[in-house]
Amino acid sequence: MTQENVEKENSLNQVEGETTKETPIVDQATTNTPESIEEALAQRDRVYKRLKDSEAKAKNLEQKLNQVAETNGPTLKPAQISEAVAAFRGLDERERTKLIKESENNGISLVEARNEEDFKLWRSSYRAKLQKDNAPTPSTKQGTTTQGKEWDNMSLGEQEDWMKNLTLNGQPFQILKPEFKHLQDRK
Repeated sequence: MTQENVEKENSLNQVEGETTKETPIVDQATTNTPESIEEALAQRDRVYKRLKDSEAKAKNLEQKLNQVAETNGPTLKPAQISEAVAAFRGLDERERTKLIKESENNGISLVEARNEEDFKLWRSSYRAKLQKDNAPTPSTKQGTTTQGKEWDNMSLGEQEDWMKNLTLNGQPFQILKPEFKHLQDRK
């Protein structure tokens, strides 16, 4: 193809609405001119640059793909989820944390870590401590005071009046059983 033919073809393409961005392939007959050599070198440089850009984009996309895979983390199978739920059943937050640490440190599954003697011992002592900490403390005040007045300082009549006002399930509280009525005369 001669230079004239290439120019005619380009003009025809422009008339039809097509434009070519790349330089057309040059015939062997016209490659000997310095201009055609420069064009070929320029075309080679453009192709090389596009190749390097494509490789860089591919590397960038591959890195993004790896980051997304790392961000999502490993996916668990239903059997693994079921095993974890069974291992955590009946444990509070601190016990679950301890179980996870034991499992990671020893490189074993959660079920194996829960069945280890060390975890069982730690859990029993932890539960004992919780039970001890949550146990109600005994009251140190054991005096018999009623309505701000001490029982010992009340007269017998005041004590009787106070006892008559007591009720048990809506029924008046009986002070003395009939067989102890003789003690009531003791004033």
